[in-house]
Amino acid sequence: LRSYGAEGQLTSVSFRGTTPNQTQVSWKGIDVNSQTLGQSDFSSIPSFLFNSVSLHHGASSTLFGSGAVGGVVDLTNKMQSGIFAQINQQIGSFGKVFTGVKGQFSTFRWGVQIAGVRNRVENNFEVDFRGDSYEQNNAASSLNGITGEAFMKFGSSKMTASLWLNEHDREAQPIIGFLNAQDHLLDRNFRSNLSFETALSPGYLDVSLAYVDDRQTYNDGSVTNLKRLVFNGEFEFEPIRNWSSRVGTNFTHGSPEVSAYESVANQIRWDAFLLNQWKATERLNLTANLRLPYQEFQDKIPLVPSIGAEYLFIDNSERDLLGAIRGARSFRFPTFNDLYWTPGGNKDLQPEDGYTVESSWKLEERTSYIKLNAALSGYMTRISEMIVWVPSGSFWSPQNVQTVRIRGVESELSISKSYKKWSWRIHGTYAYNHSENTELSTQLPYVPFHKASVVTDIRWLNWNLTYLETFTGMRYTENTNTSELSGFQVAQLSLGHDLHFGDHVINMTFQVKNLWDEAYQNY
Repeated sequence: LRSYGAEGQLTSVSFRGTTPNQTQVSWKGIDVNSQTLGQSDFSSIPSFLFNSVSLHHGASSTLFGSGAVGGVVDLTNKMQSGIFAQINQQIGSFGKVFTGVKGQFSTFRWGVQIAGVRNRVENNFEVDFRGDSYEQNNAASSLNGITGEAFMKFGSSKMTASLWLNEHDREAQPIIGFLNAQDHLLDRNFRSNLSFETALSPGYLDVSLAYVDDRQTYNDGSVTNLKRLVFNGEFEFEPIRNWSSRVGTNFTHGSPEVSAYESVANQIRWDAFLLNQWKATERLNLTANLRLPYQEFQDKIPLVPSIGAEYLFIDNSERDLLGAIRGARSFRFPTFNDLYWTPGGNKDLQPEDGYTVESSWKLEERTSYIKLNAALSGYMTRISEMIVWVPSGSFWSPQNVQTVRIRGVESELSISKSYKKWSWRIHGTYAYNHSENTELSTQLPYVPFHKASVVTDIRWLNWNLTYLETFTGMRYTENTNTSELSGFQVAQLSLGHDLHFGDHVINMTFQVKNLWDEAYQNY
């Protein structure tokens, strides 16, 4: 996650040296990325509304669609049986006030849950500029969101209705030293989904229909609206024992209303896929997926295959060792802005095309003293026809100008120990990423070679102390690699205590972000 400014300002996500446009954010099987810009702003996604998130890297992300070149962030709300309620109130520096409420009631036959959040922050901190300081101006943010879901079961079938409303009203933080900014951005999102699942004699059917309305207004004049109708359908069955097949399709009709487009350019997209999973032995699992994407007005329509294999080398009471290898073709169509923005849109753009291969190992060691988990992954991705906006006379225009080769290693180590009244855990990660522009033999701008983190968590009775430190290495700021931003480390400390009253729990937490007052820049 990379934040461009204070809390509430643009925050983008990317995997393994790819771009935010090559990352998909999914909710209820819907790609919630801005279909005009091609990416998600995580400052507009209240994490409190969701109780589960799963991350899919590299080759495994192609199971979610042809555009997920780097990875997928899948947001879900898993409903548990019973009654549950939660209230969260936060007060912090620089005018931060956060309020979140959740509740659910669920039985085996039916259930309903709702969650709401309001997060307001003034961002009136001090800024150092050329030996002087001033109070940050035009950076306030107000985020409101609500999600709701209800399901009902009848026989072997289940009907689920889901809703997600979002409003993010914010001032656009200016560059350092600019004191007269008045830019303003308002985002409103309406996302709804109705799904039907049923068990049939040969398998399991899951279909859904979604309506999405994304609206953005910049300075009360520049309007970006996009309405989408999305249909998802899939059928899962077992042709033979230990063999699972899933066939499905995704259909999307998009209708933009963008003041910067010459005309309304409705667009139809669809995907068809066939996924096969075979448990060949008790230790060996094989996966193969074949996807056919389509986008209106695009001539280059390839097949997008992916394959994978997992083997459990060791499986006993003390140790597990799992190895995996995967490979996939990567493919991404241009966005609405790439094609139709005026001036600069390029209707002759070709889709990004490439491939990715990776290998990973996971080890779990269990003894009477400690529990150890370790993971190591190596990957390589090559992307041709990469879309980059470049100067073209008096304006910028997207062009297929880059071929990128990405090579990297991700590692993870966790050690934990539990006693009668207390426990501790140390968790560390390190990633090396070489994202190379093959024509210039240079690292891509703003992609660090090195990233690392370490978190220490100590719990005693109802108290817990957590220390987190992250490191981001040096990043170049342009294609020639002649200017750079320095690396930085940021620490966070929190102390929490639980008070139990029968079935009720009050958790109180005191947290300090940027503990050592580190000055750093992301952009």
